[in-house]
Parts: sequence; structure tokens; C-alpha cells
Amino acid sequence: WSLTQFTPATQNLAPITPRERLFASFIVLIALLTFSTFLGKMTSAMTQLLALNARSYKHEVMLRRFLGENKISTKLGQSVWQVFRQQKRKSARQRKIMFAEINEAVAIPQFLQLQLCSELRRE
Repeated sequence: WSLTQFTPATQNLAPITPRERLFASFIVLIALLTFSTFLGKMTSAMTQLLALNARSYKHEVMLRRFLGENKISTKLGQSVWQVFRQQKRKSARQRKIMFAEINEAVAIPQFLQLQLCSELRRE
């Protein structure tokens, strides 16, 4: 019976004894918790993606609004967008990641931190 609850079509199976009803209720609760956890993780991941892209999106909206409000010609607007996209790609590639950012993101043991620092100083 518990497996039929996960199929799209309904089945004419139902628990009869109190033990079967208890088992069925337990399975439905487990399924509810599993689905809720999955849905929560998906929502969290989407929120993180939106937050990562929010700043870039804000700049795009500002530029689009500026071009529209000031009635900039299509040709000039395309040139400005091309420069904007090139700078965005360039800044994403060229920004050097600092040790403090890595140290904050990853709990690196102190002996490894010392080794990293000594190698960074050699460069």
C-alpha cells in the first residue's frame, strides 16, 4: 500500500487493520517530510542564485532605464551594452581571489594557513 501512494494514479488499496493504518500514516508522514525537505533545499538554492545575480541585474536595469529615458539611439545603445558586457566578463575573470576570502569560506587548519601564507609571500 505504501508504494502505491507515490504513483500518479490512485489505487484501490487501503489499510485495514490498526497496525496497517499506523504503518500507512507513518509512511505518509515520512513522504511529507522528505518532500518538504527537498522543496526547501530547492527554494534555498534558487534564493542563493537570485542573490548572486541581483547586483548584476540591478546594473543592467539601471543601464536599460538610462538608455530608454534618454532616448539613446539603438546603434549607440548596442555599443554601450557591448562595452557593459565586456567589462562584466573582464571583471569576473580578472579579479584576484584574496586569502582572506578563502580562509573565510573554508575552515583551513592553522598549519595549512601558515604554509599557504609562506608560499604566497614567495610569489
